[in-house]
Amino acid sequence: QTDVDKLIHPANRETLTNYGMTPIVPPNVTSNRTVFVRQIPEFVGSEAPNTIAKEIERCNEWAKVEQILKIKDYTHIIKIVFTETAMADKALENGFVMFCIGVLPYQMEREQFYNILTCFKCYRLNDHSAK
Repeated sequence: QTDVDKLIHPANRETLTNYGMTPIVPPNVTSNRTVFVRQIPEFVGSEAPNTIAKEIERCNEWAKVEQILKIKDYTHIIKIVFTETAMADKALENGFVMFCIGVLPYQMEREQFYNILTCFKCYRLNDHSAK
């Protein structure tokens, strides 16, 4: 997992792109680096995603955030994609701080990835593929 994290790190993605390669991050790798945070105050959830990302990085020297996604109009839930799996693990184990508020481990959950086999002829699930 750490080797994959190094390969798909934003700085390395840029280098690969300069050589004409387009790295595609598998969904299961992204889900290992992704954490859903619940029960956050409304004033935090109403901030812009880039503001939240900068604040998390400012308050936690170990954290590097790749992306913050808001869940529609919910201001009490955000989705954080860290640049490395180890960062998501640390957040889930110890929590983190943002906007002078401690986010505790019980408020977080790792994103789950389910690989579902789908037939694109009959659209049955987990049974067979179109072959």
